[in-house]
Amino acid sequence: MKQIAIPVVFAEEIGMAAWFYCNKLGFHVVCNETGLTAQRDGMTLQIDRIDNIRQSGVLTALLTSHRIRDLHAEFLDRKVPTLTNLHNQRYRPLQFSLRDASGNHLIFTGPRPVLYRPERATEAVSGLH
Repeated sequence: MKQIAIPVVFAEEIGMAAWFYCNKLGFHVVCNETGLTAQRDGMTLQIDRIDNIRQSGVLTALLTSHRIRDLHAEFLDRKVPTLTNLHNQRYRPLQFSLRDASGNHLIFTGPRPVLYRPERATEAVSGLH
């Protein structure tokens, strides 16, 4: 069975974090022993309660969506503050980012582009003969 790592961010005020993730970002939020688990469209994020976020610092989480354009459009409609434009970086998937209610940096990215295709490598090698 394939296991994936779940990104973790911190929040001092769990109620405010739950409201933001539910109402602004459309995540389904469930309380757990350390804070919250937020899920939507195959993305999962753990939000742990911390007493002093300034002392611990904010975190960055990377979340992958196969609907990156639709997700960005939805966040625009929801008027999510600090939302960046969709952009591509060389050899990287389409992405955008935002800050959550606690100041954590969330990067939403599309699926990784395929840079290597074995069939093309075979074609290139056979063309050398």
